Amino acid sequence: MAREVQEEARFWKDRFIKLAWIANQAIRSIPKSLRVAEEMKCALDTRKVKQSAHQHKYATRLKSKVMESKVEALEQQNQDLRGEVGQLREQMAQMFQILT
Repeated sequence: MAREVQEEARFWKDRFIKLAWIANQAIRSIPKSLRVAEEMKCALDTRKVKQSAHQHKYATRLKSKVMESKVEALEQQNQDLRGEVGQLREQMAQMFQILT
């Protein structure tokens, strides 16, 4: 009986560690994705792009709309990931309580 309990505790501890690792990886990827999105926004502020905007109005507008939609998608993904991470934290806390 005690051996089964120890094996089950090891099993859940292993699951907890893996879950914590996944949550940390998700948290670490959020700033990188946001930096990429911000760089896309900043690319529109350069002089070269502003000068070429007069020559290629429609292409620039299309590109800026695409970038805006990508930024919005990344922001939504960020919010979704934050929600998932919150749920994972709650689950990890529950698992930790079970293990202790």
